[in-house]
Amino acid sequence: MATIRLKLLVDREKNRVVFAESDKEFVDVLFSFLTLPMGTIIRLLNKQSSVGWMDKLYESVENLDAKYLETEACKMMLLQPRSEAEILCEDLRVNADDLEPRRLYRCPAFGCFIGDSRAFSSISGARCRCGRAMDKFLCWDKQKKDAKDYGFLKGAATFVISDDLHVSPAAVTNPISLLEKFGVKDVDTLEERVVQVGRKEVLCLLNSLLLSKTPFTDVFLRKRTPVQDVLSSIGNFLHVKHVSCLLAAGQALSSLKSLLVLKTPFRDIFSQKKR
Repeated sequence: MATIRLKLLVDREKNRVVFAESDKEFVDVLFSFLTLPMGTIIRLLNKQSSVGWMDKLYESVENLDAKYLETEACKMMLLQPRSEAEILCEDLRVNADDLEPRRLYRCPAFGCFIGDSRAFSSISGARCRCGRAMDKFLCWDKQKKDAKDYGFLKGAATFVISDDLHVSPAAVTNPISLLEKFGVKDVDTLEERVVQVGRKEVLCLLNSLLLSKTPFTDVFLRKRTPVQDVLSSIGNFLHVKHVSCLLAAGQALSSLKSLLVLKTPFRDIFSQKKR
């Protein structure tokens, strides 16, 4: 199984990671998290993301009878959404997503496949504008690329990543400033460690960074994700008394934010609105 070498600078006294150092291989993996649809994140974390009630929403779609959907392909679109950027992630040394490489499907009617308005789908069975299911597989020859020509970064630069996931090139990073930022006063308490990051660690990081401000420390030192502590702090920040502000910004946005952080989003939003 492929792994990536990651160098950590650890504060032994406070049992925390001050910062990590790596090349583009690991930073590309971190950046790839930004391309993942919410449905993919929930699936990768086995419906245990602890992001509000998104896990329950995902499970509802899983259990929904296909007769209530426009097509059976709709369920696949919701449970296994695809990202246009995933083609850049297919050759990452460690890929968070385990879906098979993207495939293309077209309508079996040849007339829908020719001309400027031809339609494709990455989901088999999606409905074509003519009403037929797009289930005709198209051979997609993957473009051959150089081994280093993948991901989002170029060149052979080294990057420094702080425990709160601030990423910057090592060439423009002042280590002394980082030590001051994290309150390190005695350099004798610092220790360099090297860890191997595989897919298991990548998924743990994905889970931790959703809710924690110290994902490196949680994953590599404490071996846990402090979900309850973080949810509690978020809940205090977005308490019901703040919902009126969210409503002013738009009901749809409010509902989304409440779904992510509150245990009773509908009750909290609409009961506040009536006051």
